[in-house]
Amino acid sequence: MSATLKAGLDVGEPTPRPARVSAWIALPWFLTLVRIGLIPVLVNGWVLCQAAARAGESTAAPRRWVMLLLVAIGVSDVLDGAFARWLDVRTRAGARLDAVADKLAQLAILSTMVFAPGPAFPSVPLWFLALFAGRDLLEAAGFAALRLRRGPVEGEHRWHGKASTVLAFALFAAVIAGAPGSLVSLLVGLSAALVVFSTGLYVRDGLLLWGEARSARNG
Repeated sequence: MSATLKAGLDVGEPTPRPARVSAWIALPWFLTLVRIGLIPVLVNGWVLCQAAARAGESTAAPRRWVMLLLVAIGVSDVLDGAFARWLDVRTRAGARLDAVADKLAQLAILSTMVFAPGPAFPSVPLWFLALFAGRDLLEAAGFAALRLRRGPVEGEHRWHGKASTVLAFALFAAVIAGAPGSLVSLLVGLSAALVVFSTGLYVRDGLLLWGEARSARNG
């Protein structure tokens, strides 16, 4: 997910939480780890569905299984953040793990769609995967450069980042459901446009922070 950048001071360890809620910190972490664990299971289900299609067998059962796994990954993504906010057990490490899980899920599913083609599902172009991977590499490089330049930088999720994730999962669901190629192409185009737009906003914010850091040093 793309994020708007903001600078902050490194305040050290977070304030200790009351003992009565500290045990609940494990719940969002558990959901995030479950989401990561479901990724290879979904990929395996995809491969099995393609093998069944090549063998001339019915793909209904494995297709439903893959769709169920995709829904479980999406629901866990929503629930871990919701529980962390509701129980007030948000941590910096938990937020980072959640972001890593999102990236792993998107890139793993996209890579499977691109590099494990077959008759069971519509195809997704390689350039679309390259666009997603390029965005993530650019974001990682930007965060690293800004952190070296001016210290801790946090990511603030904005609507365009969340919309990009939702649209990507809509594309995944359409492909898994065996939607017509025209619908898949439309979702690919819309998702690509939103990724480019979101990345542009990220680059703008990063350049603004970089300029502020330069002015502060020169001043």
